[in-house]
Amino acid sequence: MCSMRFHVVFASVIIILVGATEAIVYQCENYDVNGEYNSRYCALYGVVVVHDAQDVDFTSDYPRPYRFEFRLSNLSEIPRALFTAFPEMQSLDLSETGIEIINKFTFENAKQLRKLMITYNRLTSLTNYIFKGCDQLEELDLSHNELQELKENTFSEIETVNTLRLSSNQLTSLPENVFFTLPNLVLLTLSDNLLTTLSEHMFSKNPLTMLDLGKNRLLHVHLHEIRTMLEVTLSENRLTNVTLPPYAKTVNISHNSLSTIHVLPGGDAVEWLSLAHNMLTDIGNISTLRNLHTLDVSFNALRSLPLTTFLHLSQLQMLNLEATNLTSMEHGLFSSQKNLKWLDISYNQLQKLDLTVLTPALYLQTLHIDGNNLTDIEYSTFKELFTSLIYLGLFDNSWNCSYLVDLVSFCRRYSIQISATKQYGTVYHVSNIQGIYCAGSRAVHLPGAIPVEHSMDRQDIPPSNDRTAAQLAKQLNELHQIIDRLERELSQKDPSVSNLPLGTCSALDVYNYQVFMLLILSMILILNVSFLLYVYRNANARRSVDRMIIFRRNQGGSIQTELNGEL
Repeated sequence: MCSMRFHVVFASVIIILVGATEAIVYQCENYDVNGEYNSRYCALYGVVVVHDAQDVDFTSDYPRPYRFEFRLSNLSEIPRALFTAFPEMQSLDLSETGIEIINKFTFENAKQLRKLMITYNRLTSLTNYIFKGCDQLEELDLSHNELQELKENTFSEIETVNTLRLSSNQLTSLPENVFFTLPNLVLLTLSDNLLTTLSEHMFSKNPLTMLDLGKNRLLHVHLHEIRTMLEVTLSENRLTNVTLPPYAKTVNISHNSLSTIHVLPGGDAVEWLSLAHNMLTDIGNISTLRNLHTLDVSFNALRSLPLTTFLHLSQLQMLNLEATNLTSMEHGLFSSQKNLKWLDISYNQLQKLDLTVLTPALYLQTLHIDGNNLTDIEYSTFKELFTSLIYLGLFDNSWNCSYLVDLVSFCRRYSIQISATKQYGTVYHVSNIQGIYCAGSRAVHLPGAIPVEHSMDRQDIPPSNDRTAAQLAKQLNELHQIIDRLERELSQKDPSVSNLPLGTCSALDVYNYQVFMLLILSMILILNVSFLLYVYRNANARRSVDRMIIFRRNQGGSIQTELNGEL
């Protein structure tokens, strides 16, 4: 009896264990974030994996989806069964799933995987050969984790990777050879980490075109060996001197402690350069950058600019000199800037401003002169000097209200916008004209404003419908000028035309009359052709009706003859 009870209990335990170890199956949802059905897309909801050994399985109504995404899931590890169930997977998004560790051999069956995103998780370290098996991986995103350590061979055996994102982690240092095994790497982001130093030859094996090292604690960088570099970001570090990458076209070194900048001989490829928020007092070294079209040196204590500063920068289109402590600008400073379209000289110490120093800038469209304590400017010649001007920044100066009203009226007349494009925090209970402070008398003290830097990525020009009206008016004016020129040319060819008495026709009037008569004759011809087509169509229709009547009559007569014969 006891033996029988023992067997029953044992069998019950076995059944319970078998039931407990039964695989948990998660079904694919084929609707993407836009609510559209896509048989190649698989969204897995509410997946919970406590450890890799947990028996889970995945299934899909469509046999071979290739794009996968986990939503509202909690994965302490990445389940290997995922790659076993879907060996043809090409894209996998594991963002915000709570992953803390990646085990060895996790990706051994991910042979077709090309894009892997493990962002916003809790990874702290990556061991050697951790991505082994991803033979065709091209893009790897590990940003927004808690990574503190990378091993020397972390990225070994994934030679096909061309994009690697490691930004927003806690990396303090990197092994010197950590990127040597990525011969196809062209884009690398390491921004928002705690890096203080980098090996001089760290990127020598990579054909990088884009490198982001911003928001770190770097004191020195060596990037002159990278010949393929097109864009580099070094902003928000602790650099005191730097050598411009000789082959890069876009360079951002803003928000550092730069006092010296070096340009290598022949290293003039840069086209976009930001040196804002540094400690520069001299920018003479950049005068050799002949291909430069955008330059930002704002928030540096330059104080003065030699006449040869921009002499060789003939391609310059956007120039930011905001808050550089300039007291004056001499004639000849912008002698080569014929292509200049955007200029910011706001928040300097230019109490007097002679705008004729900008005469070479024929195509100037945007001019910021805010915050200079100006009391007046010679605005009557604006449209003669700058025919393309569409924005003028006037905020935070010492304008008299009556004078400012005249200036604003002038800008309206020529469709020049004056509304502030930066958030200065205008106080509207103070005397102002369209948000621009002004004083009714000299005794009034105007509130000050804090300089706000401009974005150099685009031109800050607020949209306005007046601009379209101005363009139409300009086109009409040009049309009138063309007509006047034609009349003058006709008068020169036939002097008798200019001597015609009032009430007679000029050559231009005769030409217009001929064109008008030609149009009338064309309309008459079209009407005649239309009438002939209408008559022809009606005649054909009438002829067809007559034939049908005759046919029916003949047919009726033959039938009548046959009936008489039978009777």
